[in-house]
Amino acid sequence: MTNIVVKEVLGSIRDQIGCLYKLTEAVSLLDMLLSFANSCTLSNYVRPEFTDTLAIKQGRHPILEKICCDTPVPNNTYASDDSNFIVITGPNMSGKSTYLRQIAMVQIMAQIGSYVPAEYASFRITNQIFSRIGSDDDMETNSSTFMVEMREINYIVQNSTDKSLIIIDELGRGTSAEEGVGICHSVCEFLLGIKAFTFFVTHFIELTNLDSLYPNVENYCFQIQRSFNTDWNCEKIIYTHILAKGKTMEKHYGT
Repeated sequence: MTNIVVKEVLGSIRDQIGCLYKLTEAVSLLDMLLSFANSCTLSNYVRPEFTDTLAIKQGRHPILEKICCDTPVPNNTYASDDSNFIVITGPNMSGKSTYLRQIAMVQIMAQIGSYVPAEYASFRITNQIFSRIGSDDDMETNSSTFMVEMREINYIVQNSTDKSLIIIDELGRGTSAEEGVGICHSVCEFLLGIKAFTFFVTHFIELTNLDSLYPNVENYCFQIQRSFNTDWNCEKIIYTHILAKGKTMEKHYGT
């Protein structure tokens, strides 16, 4: 009986389906504009500017600050034609991957017309955003973690331009450290040649030496603090989640 009723309803509205599609598009557009208005009036967001430089002062992760009980640590972001390749190092859990996602998300928010979570924000209009984040294999295509990495980075290499925004998180961890360093170095040299804005997170400290070969490479790291725990008679790690200029001095991923 229910199926008969549903078919009758569908039959009666089929001739008006075009109007219904237009109605849903109008409602979705209104919902988006209402969300934009809500974010710029009720949230601590700013109107972005569009220049030739990516410059974000005290930027915040738009989702993290909504779901996190504690106030997320804001960080600055800067990239220009003269310093377009940013190498980011730091131990595990220091905030590297979250920072990469934050950059991509605020770039998208700015280009769709939204205010962004920052004290000041300037963006270069990008034609594409490429990301290589994660370390999962693909059983459906019989692809190992390394194969997935190479397939995704090959797509980036083949399609990125000087107007692209590229975020890469720990490329080369699907193979040996020696081969991983070599692959990362080759990919970095290629991306340096096309002048795309690139944020490259890595545990391979050898890549921080690129700044001595290329003037447009900048090194940044996430800082940690150490304190001695008298109860356990060992050092305690405090993650500040603060991005600072320079390369990490930590010798171990998990400190």
